[in-house]
Amino acid sequence: GATTVATTMMLAEMAGIRVFATGGIGGVHRGAESTFDISADLQELANTGVAVVCAGAKSLLDIPKTLEYLETMGVPVLGMDTNDFPAFYCRKSGCKVDVNVPDAATAAKILRTKWDLGLKGGFVIANPIPEEYELDFDEMEAVITKALEAAKEENIHGKDTTPFLLDHIKNYIFIQKIRYGNRFQVCYNIEAGSEQYKIMRFLLQPIVENAILHGLAGGNPGDAGILEIAVALHTNALEIKVRDNGAGMEEQKVAELLEY
Repeated sequence: GATTVATTMMLAEMAGIRVFATGGIGGVHRGAESTFDISADLQELANTGVAVVCAGAKSLLDIPKTLEYLETMGVPVLGMDTNDFPAFYCRKSGCKVDVNVPDAATAAKILRTKWDLGLKGGFVIANPIPEEYELDFDEMEAVITKALEAAKEENIHGKDTTPFLLDHIKNYIFIQKIRYGNRFQVCYNIEAGSEQYKIMRFLLQPIVENAILHGLAGGNPGDAGILEIAVALHTNALEIKVRDNGAGMEEQKVAELLEY
């Protein structure tokens, strides 16, 4: 199982842990002015004395509104050697952090000062993804905007059907194929009847991104990459598999990740 950022903050505070790292925080969803869809992560950051190191907020969120919410709730947003607030796989989101800190020691001094003064709440410490793995923000924005517009037109909300999600992924992959010089092909193996089932919105994108970034993008220019997305039905479950024939991450990098 897994916990949300909000729940992890609560557990961390109970255990006396003041700092932890995650991929990206939740935030204000696009269209929240009518849906009021706002992640509990933001309220927890306002009330719990834990700092969250992350690659910013998830790209599909309304990042300007998310930062505005954090400012209203008195949550400082620090950038690790950056002025730009990142958006998960994108190093820039078009928004700025509150302060650029040059190193972890400086960040720690800021954290300690706030908590020594008895002020409640935590911090967001934005640590961008390394440049070699970043995606272009404008490209991602175009994919997300198109998907959200289509969802609105089709009155899709909460959870999306499998075909809609797959169409969204196809758009994303189309952009990545252009980006990487059409060096890989995509195969879809969708079992008949699976299209009627519902899965969480944007569930596949991070997995596909990982396959492209760590499996296919780092190969030799002349190598042909293959990405397969398979959906199959089982007794009480919908199985989704993403495979690639790429080299993957180096063994040392895998070992480093497993240490955490």
